[in-house]
Amino acid sequence: MRFHIRFYVLAVVGVIGLLAISQVVPLARAQTVTTITPNGLGTSAPRSGSTINIQGGTPMGQNLFHSFSHFNLGANDIANFVQHSGASTVISRVTDAPSTIAGTIQAIGWSNFYFVNPRGIVFESSARLNVSGSAYFSTAQNVRFVDGGFFNTRSAESRSLLSSSPVSSFGFTSFEAAAIKISGNNLTVGSQETLSVIGGNVTIEGAQLKAPGGTVQVASVGYGGEVIIRGEPIYEGSDDIVIGYVPVFQTTGPLGNITVNPGKSFAALDAGPNGTVQTIPALTIATGSQIIAQPNSTKPSLIKVVTEPVLSNITPNLTIEEGQTTTVTISLNKPAEITETVELQNSNAGAATTVPSGPTVTFNPGEQTKTIQVTGVKQGKTEITAALRGVARSTGVTVVLPLAFSQSITSTVELGLNGTMTITLNRASSSNTTIGLSSLNGVATVDPTVVTIPAGQLSSAPITVRSLTVGTATIRASLAGTIKDSTMQVTPISIASLSGVSILEGQSGTVTVTLPRVAPSDVAVTLTTSNPNVATVETTVNVPQGRTSTQVTVAGVTEGTAQLRAQSGTSTQTAAVVVNALPPPSLSSLSPNLALKVGGSGSITVVLKEVFKKDLTVLLQSSDPSIASVNESVTIPANSTTSQPVVVAGNGAGRTTIIATLLNSSVQASVVVSSVAPPLAQSTSEIGAASQTIGLAAAAQYPRTLAAPQGTVTVPKLLADKCAAVKDGQFSSFAQLNRDSAPPQPGRYLSTPTLLEGDPITGARETVPELSIMVGPPKVLTVHPDVGSFIALAQECRLEIK
Repeated sequence: MRFHIRFYVLAVVGVIGLLAISQVVPLARAQTVTTITPNGLGTSAPRSGSTINIQGGTPMGQNLFHSFSHFNLGANDIANFVQHSGASTVISRVTDAPSTIAGTIQAIGWSNFYFVNPRGIVFESSARLNVSGSAYFSTAQNVRFVDGGFFNTRSAESRSLLSSSPVSSFGFTSFEAAAIKISGNNLTVGSQETLSVIGGNVTIEGAQLKAPGGTVQVASVGYGGEVIIRGEPIYEGSDDIVIGYVPVFQTTGPLGNITVNPGKSFAALDAGPNGTVQTIPALTIATGSQIIAQPNSTKPSLIKVVTEPVLSNITPNLTIEEGQTTTVTISLNKPAEITETVELQNSNAGAATTVPSGPTVTFNPGEQTKTIQVTGVKQGKTEITAALRGVARSTGVTVVLPLAFSQSITSTVELGLNGTMTITLNRASSSNTTIGLSSLNGVATVDPTVVTIPAGQLSSAPITVRSLTVGTATIRASLAGTIKDSTMQVTPISIASLSGVSILEGQSGTVTVTLPRVAPSDVAVTLTTSNPNVATVETTVNVPQGRTSTQVTVAGVTEGTAQLRAQSGTSTQTAAVVVNALPPPSLSSLSPNLALKVGGSGSITVVLKEVFKKDLTVLLQSSDPSIASVNESVTIPANSTTSQPVVVAGNGAGRTTIIATLLNSSVQASVVVSSVAPPLAQSTSEIGAASQTIGLAAAAQYPRTLAAPQGTVTVPKLLADKCAAVKDGQFSSFAQLNRDSAPPQPGRYLSTPTLLEGDPITGARETVPELSIMVGPPKVLTVHPDVGSFIALAQECRLEIK
């Protein structure tokens, strides 16, 4: 169906004149709410979910008529015009209020869809068309038909003459025609169909009217007259070339205005390469817009209304290295509609080159961005500039040396200590620089393993290199494929101290090797002595991992002094080892106890506890030489425990003690010298006067009772007493004040308890309780049984053998 405009002739070769294309500032609008109110002609509008089904109406042949008082469609709703049997054209009017369309108008199965609201029509950005045929939107006051019928759109009560004929024109009265505004959307019909917008002032704001291969019609009427949409075309030569239309449009007033602001769209009015765009009034353009012939069209009258693109952006300033290639993107504010040629300049090709090198970059239709390659040549700066129709965009390119690095590391470190490493760049980078680190052997570890040098800085923070064992540590650093190794020598740990030792010949002692810190691994220490004949030592010891010290055994060989030396790496410590001669063993006994006559003599022997490798000289002394005398010393031969017999001479009656001394050890033997032999007492004898001595003719056998107690004695008195026993014809004391232990055999001194007056003598129980002497119950003194063979009591002792 072709669009013929009476009263105006459309140009053949893109010569259209009076369309204003300008910027329109959109007003804020409240959200549209669906309000569809039928007001006659049998129209109904039931809702089903988000769909309002427009049904009923008045059919007239191929035409179906609907009438509404209000028709507003929300963004998420669908106004579905239901197909009526036998009808192919649906014609709707809205009588009482302007219509706002934000949702979808759906007319499936219809060949023609007419929507007329003389009070005005607004299409919001969310509005869509889903029609199977042509679509006509108008603010006319009436619709006329080919057969003369008409449909009054101003009021439901107005007279109409409905017709089954096709629509021929839209009629406008003397009142100013209401406007039509289309904002930010795409109103599209199917292939080879017509999309028509006819009203008062028409505003197309950032929107597109599309009829691929068909016809886009836009007409603006001031007041009065008609817009004829059916007539005969004028051909020249063939049906394919349309040169104009019969001028039959009549008006009683001026024309209206069509305002087009394509924005970033390809075209505000677009019928494709084989369609037609027709406007009333004729089109003219404002600055920054174009009216262009359709590309590849066989009809030179086909046009698009577009704005000229401008340069909107270029990649901002960047930095590249010598030899590095990057891209710079040049952008238009919208895709090119025709071929656009952008000028390209490079201020310093010695610093960087571009591909293409210029002087122009071409944007083909449909292209909005172009990318050029920029390659750094030599350290320096250049400026890349793109220009289109007097608008230029520039970016600076800085070419720098390739990023490189060096590292410094502690050359030598002692085991257990940490070294440091620092990475230094040859130049500051505009972004963070990340360098990987690793240890190539187990001598040391590096922490962290990834170091980041912040943008603008030259050096990293110190990096810890931790020693693990002795050897050469190799630390590898890598940056963008560049690898560099550095080494750190780990030396043995030093020795903090070495203790000395004093030992005896033939014995062992220990010294301590101490490190200055915990050993991170086993630390080998070498030890030597200056004189192995004096002392020997283990040659190698380990300070275990995790310890700070270890002990080493040193063996004494012979008396003397040697220097002990411990070494770890180049660190040494020394200490003295003193080997002392072995002390002689203690004296074991001096025996036997002697009973001599004045002028007589006897012999005693000194006994060691164990043999000694050297001769030993034992000093001898008599506590009272006037009673008994002895030589000053006696020798115990090497490897022997017994001395030669020592002669003791009786000099006068009485009792004395012979004392043998060797260093801090001493032993004693008692010597009793008498002028006559002591009388022997019977086993049943009793003590008489205090000065008498009673002898026993037979051994006192435990637990045989010798006699009943004959008296009592106080504790202090007992401590002052002395008692004697006779065995094998010799006297021996078995109890004497201030002795410390019981005799191991007959003839030795026995213990005397440390007694206080009135206390039980329980503290005397220091030996096996096989023989007891009672000093009045309950005081008991326990003595060794071997002493009880013969007993002689003196002074006032009253004792009972139990």
